[in-house]
Amino acid sequence: MARLPSKDRKKIQLERIENEKERAVTLSKWCNGIFKKANELATLCHIQIAIILFSITGKRLSFGSPNVQSVVNKFLNPNQLDQQPNDFINMAVNSNHESKLQDFNKEFDEVNEHLANEKK
Repeated sequence: MARLPSKDRKKIQLERIENEKERAVTLSKWCNGIFKKANELATLCHIQIAIILFSITGKRLSFGSPNVQSVVNKFLNPNQLDQQPNDFINMAVNSNHESKLQDFNKEFDEVNEHLANEKK
């Protein structure tokens, strides 16, 4: 009985791809795979990760979890406190809560004042 051809990945010889279009396509495919694996690693292990690539043409490709800038800043300044990308959202939510709290306090003061006037 003859064996069917296997669908296993074949080992490719690592050498520079001479055709520019093939090289660009290969870079794109490899980047997508690397970024996907980095995202999986960040999700599974709850880590921060950044990958920055420069093509031969100077095009920058990057991936970061939560984002590249925060990971690079943490790498360059390890003693600084961690700033999450959600800080802006949290700040906006907190300021919204603070303004609502101020409105409630103002309304409460008015009701108390009205109650004090009624008692008199």
